[in-house]
Amino acid sequence: MANNSNNRNGGFNGPRRMTPKQEAMLRRQRIRRRNQLIFTSLLVVAVIALVGIIVYVASNSSKVAVDAPISASTADTAPFTTGDPNAKVTLTEWGDFRCSACNSFFQTAEPTIMDNYVKTKKIKFVFKNLIVIDPPNTYGDSHRAAEAGWCASDQSHFWDFYQAMYKNYPGESPGYWTADRLKNLASQLHLDTNKFSTCLDGSQHRQDVYAQAQQASQSGFSSTPTLTINDTLIKSNYSDGSGISGELDKAIEAAASTTPGAAATTTTANGTPGAAATTTAAGATTSGAATTVAAATTNAVSTTAAAATTSVATTNAATTAVATTTSAATTAITTTAASSTPAASPTK
Repeated sequence: MANNSNNRNGGFNGPRRMTPKQEAMLRRQRIRRRNQLIFTSLLVVAVIALVGIIVYVASNSSKVAVDAPISASTADTAPFTTGDPNAKVTLTEWGDFRCSACNSFFQTAEPTIMDNYVKTKKIKFVFKNLIVIDPPNTYGDSHRAAEAGWCASDQSHFWDFYQAMYKNYPGESPGYWTADRLKNLASQLHLDTNKFSTCLDGSQHRQDVYAQAQQASQSGFSSTPTLTINDTLIKSNYSDGSGISGELDKAIEAAASTTPGAAATTTTANGTPGAAATTTAAGATTSGAATTVAAATTNAVSTTAAAATTSVATTNAATTAVATTTSAATTAITTTAASSTPAASPTK
């Protein structure tokens, strides 16, 4: 009886059925909690990924890729110079490491220059700094890269540095060639990094870079790359190396035509060297001391007239005077010595 009374009065404590509205609300709450959990998880993952990226970029911001070691044939042979340091033809490039046209020159024309003229020791190739990308009266990546080139030159590795810079060319936008990145490049080129860092951080060559800029200005150069051959400005198209090759060939040919000829040495009949006759570029020949020739030839009395003629033929008069007999040859020698030997100056 008591149980029935409790049921009628609603005192039963068992589970109650939810209304459809309550069930819908509960489902929405569960979905909302699940979505919040998913969003929170994704946000945590995104934050972790972002932090990882920042750490990676920060730790690798100064690293650059450097190709295989540069060939020894393009190593520095003098400061900022590669090729034969004694070559009579000098090709000079005025450039800026941030200059896109300089990079194009490096990619297209420079391989021809290196292969056909530098490695074959026909010319020497010199680089000089001309800053055009940094705004006027400012110090930026172009100046910093130029100074780094000087620091590499201090260790006789400028041309390794030069090629590595253009092989890692990032464009003209500022902010890439930081001091840390330049130091990393020097490290990968196996330079003395302590010495390089001291040089770069101390701005040891800043005035040298400014001095070259002033030299370029005085020469009327204002764009890069500017090329000269033996200090003469090249105006030919050199985008692919063909124009510069023609100019270099002409300069090499001109240098060869003005080179003094080798000295010719006469020999007496008994094998004793006579006086040397030096031929100049104009083709003029000056005779040696006739007295020496005559004295040496006198010992060859037993030779034929033809031999005597060859030994003493320093002037037309001697050639005419030489006879075809031994005695006549001796007379001709005496005549040659007397006519061609200058009078001795009186001693004071």
